Amino acid sequence: MAGLAKTYSKEIIKELDMIPVYLPGTKIEPGDIITFSHTNALGRPQPIGSFRKETNLIHTLGLDLPVATDDGLGAVRFSSRNGVSMEFKAAANAGNVGKGELNVSFTKEGSTYLAATGLSESRIEDMDKLRTNLNKIRNKYTGDWNKSFIVVSVRTAKKALVMQSNSSQGSLTISGETQTLQAGAAGDIKANLKFAVSSFKDAAFIKDWNDDVELFVGLARYRKRFLGSWKLGHGFAATRNADWEMATVYPDELDFGTSDS
Repeated sequence: MAGLAKTYSKEIIKELDMIPVYLPGTKIEPGDIITFSHTNALGRPQPIGSFRKETNLIHTLGLDLPVATDDGLGAVRFSSRNGVSMEFKAAANAGNVGKGELNVSFTKEGSTYLAATGLSESRIEDMDKLRTNLNKIRNKYTGDWNKSFIVVSVRTAKKALVMQSNSSQGSLTISGETQTLQAGAAGDIKANLKFAVSSFKDAAFIKDWNDDVELFVGLARYRKRFLGSWKLGHGFAATRNADWEMATVYPDELDFGTSDS
C-alpha cells in the first residue's frame, strides 16, 4: 500500500503541480503540523504518501491565525497517462443528453482516475503573521521541526470520484449522467449529477462521489537555517529571527530521489 501511496502522490505532483492528500478525504486543516515517512536519497523528508498529524498551531499551540475560504475554484479531471483509458457509451434514447455508461480501464498498477467539482480552498490568511509568530511557539512544539510540514492551505471538493487501481486489470463502470466525467471533457462538472458506480475491480481505494473530499494541500517548512538560506528557486521568506526561516514548499521543486523509506 505504501508503494501505491507514493505512486499516487508523485503523479499528482508532477502532472497537476499540487501536493495531494493521501488518502483523499483524510481530515486535515490549515494550521496542522504533519510529518511524512518518505525521505529522498539524502534523508530529507518529502510530502509523499500518507501523513501523520502531530498538532495544530491554532487549536493546540494557541496562535491567532484567521483562516479565509475561497470558493468557486471549479473542477478537476485527471487520469494517469498511459495507464487509464475510457469509453463512453451514450444512452440509446437520444433525448438523454449526457447520459450513458462510462467504462474506465486501468492498465497499469497504481494508475488513477479523478473527477471532482465545487473546489474551494481554506487558507491561513496572513502568512506574514504566521512567519512572525512561529518564533513565539517554536519551543512549544515537541516534535522535530526538521521533519515537519505546516499546512497553510487545504483544497476541498464538494463532490469527488477517485479511484486508484492496485493492478493492471482494474476497472470502474459508472452509469447515468457521466459524459462530463471523462478526462478531457469540456465544461464544468455539476455537483448534482445523477449517476451510480455500477461496478469496480481491483481498487486500492475508491471515493464514490463523496461529499467534502480533501484533495490537495499547500505546505511550508520552518527550521533552523544552515549553510545560508535554503536553495529554493522561488526564494524564501525569512522570519525575524535570523537563525530560523519559513519557506513555502513548491511542488515543482520537490526532489523525487529514491530512498529506502
